[in-house]
Amino acid sequence: MAIAEEGVRRYQRTQLRQLITVNRLITLYYLELGKNFRFGGEKHDFWELLYLDRGEIVAGADGVKHTLRQGEIIFHKPNEFHEFRAVEGLALNAIVITFDCGSAAMKLFENKVLRLGETERELLAQIIGEARHTFCFPFTYPLKRLERPKTGSEQLLRGYLEIFLIRLLRVMEENRASPAVLRPATLENGDERLYRDIVAFIRANLHDKLAVATICGAFFIGRARLQGVFRRLAGVPVMEYVTRMRMERAKAMIREESYNMSEIAVKLGYASLHYFSRAFKKEVGMSPSEYARTVQARMSGGDEAW
Repeated sequence: MAIAEEGVRRYQRTQLRQLITVNRLITLYYLELGKNFRFGGEKHDFWELLYLDRGEIVAGADGVKHTLRQGEIIFHKPNEFHEFRAVEGLALNAIVITFDCGSAAMKLFENKVLRLGETERELLAQIIGEARHTFCFPFTYPLKRLERPKTGSEQLLRGYLEIFLIRLLRVMEENRASPAVLRPATLENGDERLYRDIVAFIRANLHDKLAVATICGAFFIGRARLQGVFRRLAGVPVMEYVTRMRMERAKAMIREESYNMSEIAVKLGYASLHYFSRAFKKEVGMSPSEYARTVQARMSGGDEAW
């Protein structure tokens, strides 16, 4: 027995190396900003990433201007002065994450503007989703922990963020010929292509009275497959996805101030302002007019609105 125990103690352990370690999270926001939003700028002693989910901005980094378009991300290194403003009168949706990370590999993100592929966008969505299992939503500064977070949520959130950063480094390495463009690691399968095409179809036809039968007919598929694809890839039935997309479009139109509420209702396929307002409140948690007032308050508050 003593000999066996001595043999166990002699087993060699391999210390796993850490390329990137995120030590602390400072802020995490999913921002919905008006068409004329301008952030006057700041600098701080931690990293910041800004991903543009909708719209177009001009971002400044230590006096150097970068145009950031939908689907692109910019990194600001510690103590770099940065600012941004909306362009072309479009409302903005953006993800901003700030964090402490002293890993040497982070230097590779300095002065980078990158276009994300589907894989990277999905990882960002996982970060936001896990953050909602960890902190009170909408997120505030300082972040406030939920009284009953999901098991291991903070560790998963940290892991997703580290995986996201490592994934970016790996794809940058694999695409040295064009390092500013990130591509998905694998080809889409049939369901993923179908899902992408249906989402594009829904987005282009939000003004119509979309129904399950309409979508099935457009793609020559049955109801069961349509619902299966959306439950697996979107996590919700297809018509719930349509409603969510309509409300995201409605919020953007409100922030852009191009149409009144009645015109927005018509453009999104609602029979009346009443039906639109009821659907908006059910999905967003406030009426369209209340949402418009929060946008105005955010705009008047300037940088402090963050």
